[in-house]
Amino acid sequence: MGMALCLAIVAYSYNLALKSEDGLVYDGASLDLAIEYRLAAPTASDDIVIIDIDERSLADLAPDYGRWPWPRDVIAELLLALEDQGAESITLNVMFSDPDINNPQADEVLNTVACELKKTTFPMTRLAPENDELSAINLSMIPGILKSAGAIDQNIALLIPFLPCAHDKMSLNNLVVDDDGLVRRAKEYWNESGYLLPTLAVEALQALPRRENIEASQNAFLLNWRNRSDEGYRRISFSDVYRAIVLREQTELPRESIKGKHFIIGASAPGLAVLKGTSLGPTTDDNEIIATMIDDLISGTGLTPIDIWTNAMISCAFVLLLSFLFGRGLDEDAADVFSIVLEFAAIGITILSSSSFSAVV
Repeated sequence: MGMALCLAIVAYSYNLALKSEDGLVYDGASLDLAIEYRLAAPTASDDIVIIDIDERSLADLAPDYGRWPWPRDVIAELLLALEDQGAESITLNVMFSDPDINNPQADEVLNTVACELKKTTFPMTRLAPENDELSAINLSMIPGILKSAGAIDQNIALLIPFLPCAHDKMSLNNLVVDDDGLVRRAKEYWNESGYLLPTLAVEALQALPRRENIEASQNAFLLNWRNRSDEGYRRISFSDVYRAIVLREQTELPRESIKGKHFIIGASAPGLAVLKGTSLGPTTDDNEIIATMIDDLISGTGLTPIDIWTNAMISCAFVLLLSFLFGRGLDEDAADVFSIVLEFAAIGITILSSSSFSAVV
């Protein structure tokens, strides 16, 4: 019976390995439990800051710029000021897919500024593959895309900024969603037929060298949530930053807080925020997810589940041990106790590994 169960475990593991697109094989529910009850977690980096288009910013800037969306030159002025004052990177988590027909001058300002920006990344969105045949964009046409051996050029459906000068500064803002709808992992590149599209997180690392030809690796990892820190990533209202470094008004924001920082500009205001379910809960805003991705890449804290076959060997060892004890006369009550002890031990190992190590058991 023990050998039969081991064969079943091997078959199940093989099926899981076949299903995995990025090499990460894990149980989402177990991972969520481990993250919730973990004993420790990395602290959120002080060098990663979310510039939040929140309710306060909408109310504060409404008298001057009206309701959202504001004129695009407001965003342009902030991007230019952040770069001028030494920002290490700026991840723009706001999509400009259509021109503002009521204010073309502001659009022109943003496009002109985009031509000059060196540290800013604009988002593009991978649309459903069903729309690929309707698209006029080929993979090879995308600036900055990486090509691996055996890559196949084909049409791809993308939502991209309408600004011509942003096209060589684009990266994907898509999040990796598990079958149950939760975001637990990330990848540096999005593999499309052997062409690799960089994501927002990897583009924040401007120091990484560009490579012309690489293997078709997505460099996937489990997100290491900063859920044991008293404070998460620093959030500053958009209006505070705008008034401090663009309008030069007296605020509590110190000027020296710009230099060397990685900024994510995104919205948390109701109706604008993009909320996703994660191991943290059902309503994590995508700016927090992107900040965690960037932090994991910079600090090397991304988690990796142990190899599926190592996991299968451990499972088989438990089964064979239990079969051996049954063969030596272990009664059912003792077997129940033994099984319960093993289950709690396994849960404890998972919690400890997610608390202290980069490999999750």
